[in-house]
Amino acid sequence: MFDTGINMGDELASVSPPISNIFISHTHHDHVGNNASIQKAYGSTIYCHPGSVGKIRHPDNSSFIECFFAGKVWPSVPLEYPDKIELDGAKIVPLHTPGHSDDHSCYYLPERRYLFSGDLVLWGRTKWVSDEVNIYRAIESLEKIGKLDIDVLFPGHGRPFEDPPKIIEEKTEHLKELGVSVLELNEKGLSRKEIRDRVLGKEESMAFLTRGRFSKLNLVDSYLDHKA
Repeated sequence: MFDTGINMGDELASVSPPISNIFISHTHHDHVGNNASIQKAYGSTIYCHPGSVGKIRHPDNSSFIECFFAGKVWPSVPLEYPDKIELDGAKIVPLHTPGHSDDHSCYYLPERRYLFSGDLVLWGRTKWVSDEVNIYRAIESLEKIGKLDIDVLFPGHGRPFEDPPKIIEEKTEHLKELGVSVLELNEKGLSRKEIRDRVLGKEESMAFLTRGRFSKLNLVDSYLDHKA
């Protein structure tokens, strides 16, 4: 299983066949919400990036917004993933792909040419992001997976992508071009909000519902705060 989704109580503790292994892309609440209930029910092994271990063992439920939208996260016991994992003859290669979060990882199945991308590759063009995004690291991570031989890409939300090379290239180029626009407008003296309005438009309801945790301004900030 790749990520366990938002907290659903014990609903996933009765699925068949049992869930033996869980691979976590990152520790946002909508990706780890059922870790504890599934592990308790099946004794599942949870694999994650080293930077995720402490967050999974000791979840942070201090964010009202995350708990409201995705439910609380209860403690579970993860393992740091090794360089590769062999399960029933299938090889799974974890890839550290930071940007969306520092601990973000993708999982590549080279024989099947599958990639499970977490939140690195999602449907739609990037307009708003969380306040922890480092956009330049995200671009580097996109370039990293762009070198892989992928037939099907499974995002953390929504249906699979069936033309991964094209999608990855388009998203990489879009983010690079957006960055050029942001930096050029910054050089001209526009404020960050003026840059946001020019290249992304006014904030949408997401920014207000999450009290700025997710916003278009965060994306502008990431280009300016993390530039080399």
